[in-house]
Formats: sequence, C-alpha cells, structure tokens
Amino acid sequence: MTLVLVGVVAIVAVIIATRLDFKGTAFGLAMLAAFTLPWNGIRPAHVQPGDILLFLAIVLYLAGGLKQRLPQLPLWITQLGVVIVVVTVAHELIPVDAHYLAARTVLTADGKSFYDFQSNLVNGAKFAFGIFGLPLIFGFAASQRRNALHLLGMAFAAGVSLSALIAFLDGQGLTHIGASLTHVQFLQTREGGLSYHPNFLSAGCVIAFPIAIWRMMTGSRRERWFGGAMAFAIVLGTYATGSRGGAACIVLGGVLSALLVPQVRRHIVPIGFATMLLAIVAFVAVPGFGHAVLKGTRLVGGQNTTGSNTVRHLVAQQGIRDFEYSPIYGLGFQTAADAQNVYLQELQSGGLILLISMTVFTLGGVRAAYIMRDEDSLAAPLAVSMVAAAVLNYFEADLTDRFFYVPAGIVAAMVAVRALRREQAPDSPAQPSLASPTNARVLVG
Repeated sequence: MTLVLVGVVAIVAVIIATRLDFKGTAFGLAMLAAFTLPWNGIRPAHVQPGDILLFLAIVLYLAGGLKQRLPQLPLWITQLGVVIVVVTVAHELIPVDAHYLAARTVLTADGKSFYDFQSNLVNGAKFAFGIFGLPLIFGFAASQRRNALHLLGMAFAAGVSLSALIAFLDGQGLTHIGASLTHVQFLQTREGGLSYHPNFLSAGCVIAFPIAIWRMMTGSRRERWFGGAMAFAIVLGTYATGSRGGAACIVLGGVLSALLVPQVRRHIVPIGFATMLLAIVAFVAVPGFGHAVLKGTRLVGGQNTTGSNTVRHLVAQQGIRDFEYSPIYGLGFQTAADAQNVYLQELQSGGLILLISMTVFTLGGVRAAYIMRDEDSLAAPLAVSMVAAAVLNYFEADLTDRFFYVPAGIVAAMVAVRALRREQAPDSPAQPSLASPTNARVLVG
C-alpha cells in the first residue's frame, strides 16, 4: 500500500512539475479508470488499478479547475453516500461484539471457511469513494466535453468486453491470460477473465450489455461495428462464466433494450431476424450447441450445482441471523461480501438503513435516466443496465465494488451537468443545451 501511495504522489508531482494539461490528463485517467474498473481480479497490493486511476483523475480535475464549482450531485446519490459514511463511523465507534463475529458462518463459493482481511473502515471507505467519486469525476468530464459521458460509457463496456473475451478464450483452452494476470484459479470449467470471480464478470457483462447494444445501433459505421463486437464478446464471456443469473439477466437486458431504447426498438424486426438466423445456423452447424449452452451456464447437466446451492443456503441463513442480531445498522462493512446476494449483504452489513437507502438510490437512478431518455440517447440504456443489475443482485453478491455503480455515476453526471447548464443559460444564451438541435448529432450518435 505504501508503494502505491508513493507512486501516486510521484505521478502527480511529475504532472504538476511539467505543467501538463490538467483537465486533458484527468479526462484520459477517467477513461482508463472506466476501462479498468471491471478488472477487479487485478489487485496489486490489494488495490485495484481502476481505483487508483479514479483517484488521480479527481485530484487533477480539482487541481486544474479550482475556480470551477463542483458538480451538484442529485439527492438519490448524496443520501446513499451519507448513509454509508454514517454506518461506517457508527461501527467504528460502537463495534459489534467480537465473540458474535467470530462464531459466524463465513464460506467461500466452494464451501471453505473464509475471513475477509478488510475492515469495516476500509470497505466503507471504498464503497463511499465509488458512490461519490464516480459521479464527481464523470460530472467534471461532462462539463468539459460534450461527448464525455458517451466515451466513458463506451470505455466501461469495452473493458468488460475485453475481460469477457479473455474468459471465453481461456475457457476454450486457447489462452491462459486470466489466470496469469489475476493469479486466481477458477472453479471447474468456469472462467472469470480479469475478474476476481466468474460471477463478477457476469455482473459486468449484464451491466455493459445494454450499453454495447446502444452503441451497435447508433453512431458512425465504425462505432456500430465496435458496439456489435462488444456485444458479441459479452455474450461469449457470459457463457464462459457459467453464471445462471448472468445468463438470465443478459436476456432480460436484451428484451428491455428492445422495449425501452428507441434506437433499438426501431430496428427490432431485423435484430430479431438476425438473432433467429444466427441461432439456426449455430444449431445446424454445431450439433449439440443448445445443450452445450445450457450446460455451460449450468442450467442442465454438466457441473453439479448442489454444492453451490448448499453454500448459498448456508450463508443466506447466516445473513438472516445477522440481520436479526442488528436490524437497524447491521454488523458493519467488514461483512459486506459474506451473504449470497446483494440484498442480504445490505441487511447484513448496514441493516434497514442501508437497504432503504440503496432502494432509493436504485429507483432514483432509474427514474432520472428514464426522464432524460429524450435528451441523451445513452440515458435509456443506462436505465436498462440499472434494472438488469437490480434483478441480478438477487443472484449475485457484490455490494461494494465500484464498477457496479458506473451507470448510476454517469446518470448522476447527466443530471448535474444539465442543472449547471440550465443555470448558465441566461448568462450564456449562445451556449447550446443538452437537448438543443446543435448537439442532436452528438447526443444521438
């Protein structure tokens, strides 16, 4: 950790000394952060590269724009960040009984006893950093560049699709990139790419899939091909993870995109025809293709899911007991990764306070994105991403990882920048708004 901090200070010192463009450099770092945040399996010194890049981007934006007002975050973002801080501080001041914590059932996915080395303070700080840091840096970027949020969304989806492609190639025995970079040996034939666990990759795929579909339907020909390549890689990666919840929610994301995203809805007939044609070709050209897909996602045959289901049941029961022990503010964020789904993790680590706050956060983000669907073409896909992620949270368990909150961070930045530009409109009548005809090509493309 010390080496990481020294490196961060050194990089900042070099940039200041050489008088580089603060805002341009910060935007580049923000792009790299969005690209690498899904790679939570790469964590030298237990710190993810995406977190370091995000921190550096925030520092540089602040250093380069001290006279600029901070983006005003919407209430549904702010209230969650405040609750996270309150829960963290409360458990630092009034810790849970150590004897109770020691007697709890904490298991890994393969049923082994496991105790997280990270404390309530560390996990709480990382969680709050993601909730506040992502919309802050995205808001700064959007206030400087018209298409910044589109580029950041594409960078995130590209990072997920690269990890997904690596997972598929590793699963076919063609490469061993994931294990070499993450030093994680995944269970049986499941692959996680650059993620710490296959379920984390499937979560990233579910979140990024609507963004890839949106890019496939909008923009220049090159951008459409890029979106199609990302969507294809994400589907392959979801298959490689063997995640049942991920497979179901990828389908859900595709259906919701067809219903809610105008750019996709206008092409629903050719998309449906192409999908059916591709499925027919696959079934004819590759005997047993359908069974292989169902087997790979552990929906039929193949891998025995009894052990997984047993472990999930045991940790779920522990999560319920933890909630009963401390129903108001939970046991603290040192237990944030213990339960078998995100909603139990919320109750387990932050009690009813965190569950209610997270519900407000999710509903607020989806509502804001839906309201802005006519102002920015990316808003509707982000709403789909958040809805699909909310459904996936029943199957998966990852409460505090920052990549989960990229769509909400982009939506919050949209809200903040729209409010800022509306305030500036009387003083700058020549400055076009987000919804003006001047920017129609940028926003739709």
